[in-house]
Amino acid sequence: EHHHHSDEEEEEAEERHFHAASGHGRRNDQRTKVVPTKTTTKTTKTSNLHQTRKNKNRFSFARLMKRHNALAPFRALLTQYRKTLIALLMLMNFLGGCTYGINLSVIAGVLGPIQAEYPSIFRSDRSPIAIGFLVGLISSCYVFGGIFGAMMGGWLGNLFGRKVSGIVAALFNILGSVLSAVSPEFWFLNVCRFLVGIGSSASLVSPPTMMAEVSFKYFPKRAGIIGNSTQLGINTGLLLGYVICLAFMDVIYDWRFMFAMSNITGVPFLIVMCIVPESPVWIDTRLGEDDDDDEQNSVPSLPASSSSSSSV
Repeated sequence: EHHHHSDEEEEEAEERHFHAASGHGRRNDQRTKVVPTKTTTKTTKTSNLHQTRKNKNRFSFARLMKRHNALAPFRALLTQYRKTLIALLMLMNFLGGCTYGINLSVIAGVLGPIQAEYPSIFRSDRSPIAIGFLVGLISSCYVFGGIFGAMMGGWLGNLFGRKVSGIVAALFNILGSVLSAVSPEFWFLNVCRFLVGIGSSASLVSPPTMMAEVSFKYFPKRAGIIGNSTQLGINTGLLLGYVICLAFMDVIYDWRFMFAMSNITGVPFLIVMCIVPESPVWIDTRLGEDDDDDEQNSVPSLPASSSSSSSV
């Protein structure tokens, strides 16, 4: 019996040793499976990173030359004709504000003549509510266009540049004003006023943005004066619109001349937008040397005098 009991104990001991060895081997297998997976993932990420850097460096020289050529007009004005650059920025914002203001106030002088021009639309048998709706439609189309113009100006400014956005806004103003002056019917006139609203509102988006990007970095001591040009232009444009209405009142084709004369600021605004250089901040955003999208490091270097004044 004693011998039989000893055999049972030996069998139990061997069984425990077998299970312990099996568990240890299983844990070792798990470890050997996990470690190669982490190493492989790390190696893959490293190789992808090197390949990405290699692809970026491949086009770095072409991007650098393109950026240098795009910044050349602005740097030429900044280093040689600083006062001319400041004058262009102020004139750009002033004319953009004038364009908005003059198209907003000129409507005050055209509502009466337009009603007389289209008696079939403003019939006497219509209710006062219907007449008021039609009169308000002429004014509100300009405002509705301004909503789309604000969104369009910002989108074009980010995608194609502040300069391109300002040029498109000026073209909308000129085209809409000319078509309003020669409008053959009432409903076409409302479409033209919608186009004018798009251009007028867009003219208050990209030019002030360019002014803020340039003036606060390169002309910090004159930033407030340059920024005031936009509000000065809006109020001047409002005054010019009322003067135009007063000048062409009770003349033949009175309201048509009023709409046409609103281009008195639209055409100069287009010329200035074609002359002024593109914003260097936007150029750096699109063609910057830094690949990490670091705006502070991607801004072009300043001349010694400008950098010292900026630090003060």
